[in-house]
Amino acid sequence: MENHASIEAPANPATPDERRYRDADGLITMCIGCHRMQQPDTDNWDVIPQWEASPPDQVTGGLCIPCFQEQYARYRPRSDDAVA
Repeated sequence: MENHASIEAPANPATPDERRYRDADGLITMCIGCHRMQQPDTDNWDVIPQWEASPPDQVTGGLCIPCFQEQYARYRPRSDDAVA
């Protein structure tokens, strides 16, 4: 799989604010495919190089939309498989 993080600019080159990425349960969601971090309650996933090698505490795994589409494209129903 192509690492999407390698082709995108970092969200913020300075030290990121963990509060921006923690959800209501205090967890940070990291894409298991490309290691981008999700902004809670959005479809925004950011590249944070500082956290790729040393993630903050309380990180959970997820899949960003590009990685989900790449990994599960073979399960997408074909138009001729649709049931009327």
